Amino acid sequence: MSDPNTGRALDGFEEYYFRKLRSWIPELYWSNDLENGSLEVLIRAMSDRLAEMRREIERVWTASSIELADDWAVKYLGDLVGAETLSAQNSRANRTVAANFMNYHRRKTTRYLLDSQITDIVATEGYVREIERWLARPPHELDMGYLRFAPLSEGPVGGLPELTGPRVDDAALPAFDEFARLPDFGPREGRAASFDYATIHFNLFASESWRVDMATPFWLDGTRLTLDPSGRAAPLFHSATFDHRAGLWPVGPEEFPLPMRCARFNDARFEITEDALDAIASPGLTAALTPWIGVTFRTRQAFQRILADQLSPTLYSNFRSSLLRECLVADCAKARQIEADMRLDIGPFADTRVLDPYEIVAANLSRWMPAAQWPEDAALLIDVSSGYVQLAGAPDDGAVPPQLFHPLFHHLGLVHRVGAGTFPRESDVDLGPGFNDANAEVSFAPPASGLQAFGDNRRYLWNWPASRRFEVAGELRLEAADRTRPYVVSRTDDPERDFTIVGTDGQDNHLTIDGLWLGLQADTPIETAVGGPDDPAPPARARLILDGHFETVILRHVSLDPGGEQARPDPGTARAIPAVTVEIEGSVRLLRIERSITGPIVETRADPSLLNAGEIRISDSIVQSGDPERPAISVELARLHLTNSTVLGACHANLIFATNTLFDGPLYVTNRHQSCLRFSAVAAFEGDSDPSILPRRFECVEYKRTIPPASFRSTRFGDLDFAALSDLADRGLLHGGEGRTEIGVGNARFWHQRRDDLARVASTFLPVGQNAQIYEETGGRT
Repeated sequence: MSDPNTGRALDGFEEYYFRKLRSWIPELYWSNDLENGSLEVLIRAMSDRLAEMRREIERVWTASSIELADDWAVKYLGDLVGAETLSAQNSRANRTVAANFMNYHRRKTTRYLLDSQITDIVATEGYVREIERWLARPPHELDMGYLRFAPLSEGPVGGLPELTGPRVDDAALPAFDEFARLPDFGPREGRAASFDYATIHFNLFASESWRVDMATPFWLDGTRLTLDPSGRAAPLFHSATFDHRAGLWPVGPEEFPLPMRCARFNDARFEITEDALDAIASPGLTAALTPWIGVTFRTRQAFQRILADQLSPTLYSNFRSSLLRECLVADCAKARQIEADMRLDIGPFADTRVLDPYEIVAANLSRWMPAAQWPEDAALLIDVSSGYVQLAGAPDDGAVPPQLFHPLFHHLGLVHRVGAGTFPRESDVDLGPGFNDANAEVSFAPPASGLQAFGDNRRYLWNWPASRRFEVAGELRLEAADRTRPYVVSRTDDPERDFTIVGTDGQDNHLTIDGLWLGLQADTPIETAVGGPDDPAPPARARLILDGHFETVILRHVSLDPGGEQARPDPGTARAIPAVTVEIEGSVRLLRIERSITGPIVETRADPSLLNAGEIRISDSIVQSGDPERPAISVELARLHLTNSTVLGACHANLIFATNTLFDGPLYVTNRHQSCLRFSAVAAFEGDSDPSILPRRFECVEYKRTIPPASFRSTRFGDLDFAALSDLADRGLLHGGEGRTEIGVGNARFWHQRRDDLARVASTFLPVGQNAQIYEETGGRT
């Protein structure tokens, strides 16, 4: 255990050696030392040095164990077993490979080993696929694919493809391609040329999936809502249940952290069994369906067709719902996704299931389902690609028992662990008590100092004073519990939508916000009539103002909403989400932003005699301005430090120091001689009316016009790959950072270094004559 402030070990060695040395010195000398304490200072210094020596000796002993060794010793331990040294940035993999290298040799050439190396080296989800299993060939008893059928398309392995199944789209995904190919022994160029007898595919899943429990939904009206508390479209993800240690082949994409799809969610299979008929306990039903026991139906439509044909109209009408419930195959795709990936319900209690799986149907709700087209038996429609939900009827919370909508849990995907999220943050705030109704937001008023804790994923309404000025007196922490993502919203009917946090004069004020998603909104929706459903909403603005005096303001794992658009009640009306601008109007000695997502950051200079911000430090963060008329960063006097960050929009600074930072917009620097950019990406915007004014640069990637538009996968806040570099990005962006790393917010992931390390290690343990190809799977089609 160590001191959180100094990092020094709390082992008590300093005090132990001080008491021991003191016991060796006669008391006379201590009595004469009362005047200036020089003897105690000397003995304390000696004790500190002895404590350091003791720790160094103990570290030498622990260096013999790979689990406890310091990083410098890992290389030497790896040399003893012949382990290859990997990238310096990938310290975890260096330790893991050294620890498991002997086991690697014992399992050499096995698929289990190659699967485990993905986890050990890349530290992400993935699996290995032997391409020769799917080559077109005549059947043979000695063939590993003889009389096997593909799990998704259900066609014969190595035979003609089956194109009529409900999962044929999933079978065409790059990582799960089941269609037979002709072997290609020519030169390899791209994925299409990799289907031959000497290829093994390593499929890596770069995104992570995180569970969100009981988050407050955003209700558009009595029957339409979004699972995202701000009203945005947010694609839902699978929970990643595949475990390579079981030695089994994956069934399909639903076992990995990939976006969910409606066709995949609706993949329900039915089988008539004796247990199902006994549970219904109808003699007439049993007599009619006993010949069909053991028959599996691939779709609900096929199952209902047989029921309508074999049963009388009365039996069909009375027992159709019971048969749909009891005959659902327990391990079909729909049943597994409802159990592991997403669970929604309508009932009096959150811990009691009311809706059956057949009553939850995935559908495209980009245009909301009209009543005339409502699916049969569906009580709830979910668009898994956007998180939109539509109910058959409005729940009645006044009924007995009450009808409540329960968003029990769902999963969201992330590429970068920045901003607020349900990933681990090592917070010491306790989780809140359980609750039954997540639909109502929680009102709160934080204290002037102390801790305001948030223990769940609900939406919280900040009750501001009438002046919308909140005073901080001392040290105030607004912090969320670990693995939670509370959405804190402030509302006003003032069109300015400004809220001010004031540091009280004469106080040593410190403000820390950790793990929160902050939004500043209007009391009524900001609606604009648009010409069509694809026309965007005009940007809206809100301001979070820092006034008064603050020694430090720390934003850690915070999402200050950069703006966007809510779900539309009708295609011709757009609802804007205001972009939150952080305005520094008072005196802030240090503004620190760590692993966060923010809107624009502005130093207002309302009082020219006041130095608003002494220093602004932004690390591993994304700063975005969605309004072309407003810069992403605008500071006049503060020293601006940027590390491993991405700036989406223009940046104006007086003195700037940036490392591994991507500026997707013009950069204007006043003090060019003292400022410096290192291993960063900038654009000169040559030919524009107001080109960039760049400072000194060292090993930077520079573009004459702009950063190439195809460099980012997405620039919409709410997408899993927000501000992530795409495969089409320039090599300079992917490898131009310090240590040949990625430039921007993805620098700390060292993704490309981990991929290269996997390629080097895996090549040693491949079967004879095999070649490895590594692919990054995002859930898209070929």
